Amino acid sequence: MSNPCNENLELFASCLSGLEAPLAEELKRLGIKRVRPLGGGVAFFCDVRHALSACLWSRLASRILVVVGRVNAGDANLLYEGVRRLPWEDVIAPGASMAVTAHGMNEELRNTRFTALKVKDGVCDRLREARGERPDVDAASADVTVDVRIREGRATISLDLSGESLYHRTYLTPDDGPDAPLSCALSAGLLALSGWRQRGSRGEACVDPACGDGFLVVEAAAAACDLAPGLTRERWGFFGWAQSEPEAWNELIDDADERFERGLTSAVAPGAAEGPASAPPDPLYVRFAGASTSSPAIARARTHAKRAGLRQAVSIELADAQNVDGLVERVCAAAGKARGGEEMA
Repeated sequence: MSNPCNENLELFASCLSGLEAPLAEELKRLGIKRVRPLGGGVAFFCDVRHALSACLWSRLASRILVVVGRVNAGDANLLYEGVRRLPWEDVIAPGASMAVTAHGMNEELRNTRFTALKVKDGVCDRLREARGERPDVDAASADVTVDVRIREGRATISLDLSGESLYHRTYLTPDDGPDAPLSCALSAGLLALSGWRQRGSRGEACVDPACGDGFLVVEAAAAACDLAPGLTRERWGFFGWAQSEPEAWNELIDDADERFERGLTSAVAPGAAEGPASAPPDPLYVRFAGASTSSPAIARARTHAKRAGLRQAVSIELADAQNVDGLVERVCAAAGKARGGEEMA
């Protein structure tokens, strides 16, 4: 079980294969010092505040899990007993509803639904012993989700602090398809691997000549404008976590708000914010742009930029990918204006 003083929590951030190294670097930039890339994610140790910061700021992690314990999974009874012995009264907040997700199999535990059921029974029985009542189980919209991962004869039991996948950005709409979160993740990963964090912070421009629904250009603008991916997310898995720190979370949100306001102001050229807030951005002052020949795709991309709070920073235009020289020249000129007339690198 994690340190009760919350100074040495063990966590795991899952991610797409190939993004483990940049995710580790991202966590280090958040002030997390003990970081270890593994297959499919990054293991790390930190306090509660840094765990919440990782949820708020990570562009590359899919989920942030805090490890509750590891138990014997040699058979169903051993799994149940191991889970029941864990101090769930220190993990799940009173009144929080719960769900269980299970992954992996071994010779004795071949059905993930059955595995989830045994873990659920162990958690509920422990909480009934400690509090006198069992928590509500809500598979559809639980306050907390217990994550179970079986590997050979052991099970790692964790609490999912993220709730919905972090790849599901808040700028997505109900009409976006099921693959949209993956597109956001791939865009963020491509930008990380290309060194966009440093280049964007230097004031360089970004043009996507075949932007589709605008995921790449919106992710590029969000990173350059210092917009925390989770800033406007309303539900989190850690809301039902007994060790969460609401005051620390509020401070993190306030800081992220201020950073985005400063980042957005510095990211656009002088003149970009003139006119009514509802007006489209003036392309002459925008250094993040996408081009498409599909009117429906342009509409979706503009909606994504608007929902992200980046309307004045992103321009989505009708253009052919083979003829974007003028667009490139224009956004580079805007980047130069935003940087006080500096030439582009």
